Amino acid sequence: IIVSVRSPYDSMWFPAAPAHIATYGSAPASMRGLAGILDGRIGPIGKLPVRIPYPGQRGSALFAFGAGKEW
Repeated sequence: IIVSVRSPYDSMWFPAAPAHIATYGSAPASMRGLAGILDGRIGPIGKLPVRIPYPGQRGSALFAFGAGKEW
């Protein structure tokens, strides 16, 4: 699992990871939410506000704008 704190672009360096989570901040509330997702107490929600490219491949998209999963 890749966790990007403050920037979703960290995910692009690990394209084969089975799961990517972006918190967009390191505030205590963000870290509590992350812990809840990782231990299964809460489900992730949200959509990417940017496109995440494959590293070094302009025009490619590892994740498209608006990508996101929830359960």
